[in-house]
Amino acid sequence: MSDTPTLPPTPGKFKPRPPRKPFFAGRSSGLKLIIVCALVLLMSIPAMFISYISYERSSRADDVTREVSQDYGGAATGHGATHRRAIRQTQ
Repeated sequence: MSDTPTLPPTPGKFKPRPPRKPFFAGRSSGLKLIIVCALVLLMSIPAMFISYISYERSSRADDVTREVSQDYGGAATGHGATHRRAIRQTQ
């Protein structure tokens, strides 16, 4: 065992705290619904910014591809044998 003596607890000096209730305990369901809706709206704002940035970058990529194709690309021509096969329509 240990050599240090243990002191008995002094009565009345340190009282244990009663457990705390959660903030929403006992509140109305309407208040909870309003708070949840407000949080959803607040969290959707960054999502809209991200989707706008994604749309902007994809449209810019399309514009750059079109611009490079017009500046450096010429008409595509094919040389060589062609193969044609007759297609019949069936009724």
